[in-house]
Amino acid sequence: MGAIPDGAVAHGREADGEPLWVCRARVFNGLHPGKVRPAFGGAQIAWNGGELRVDEYEVLMEAGEWREARFGEIPVEASAWGHEATGEELFVARATVVDGDLQPGKIRSAFGAANIGYGNRELKIYSYEVLVGS
Repeated sequence: MGAIPDGAVAHGREADGEPLWVCRARVFNGLHPGKVRPAFGGAQIAWNGGELRVDEYEVLMEAGEWREARFGEIPVEASAWGHEATGEELFVARATVVDGDLQPGKIRSAFGAANIGYGNRELKIYSYEVLVGS
């Protein structure tokens, strides 16, 4: 797996410049935003302190726009692109983890930060961007 549909716009990158695409996948009765690239062999979803690889996923096709935010803020023009099992909305976020990268992940206000999967861990990044207008 790790397939990317033709025409999909990359929304992130690894430190070496390898593109990353925003995706979402069903995880434990929720629909969670995450990231994908062919080398992953599936979607990578930040979950419970780690990362889950999921074989079935959807890829965000549109470019959209990004707005800077911090400490759990979600711009009013952002649209949810997933949800927790409880129904709480999840939004697409991205943040720099190491110099030169831009990692997609997810946010909801209660997190207080963007939750970004990286290196088999789920990291909280307090300064991030949120996808709007897609």
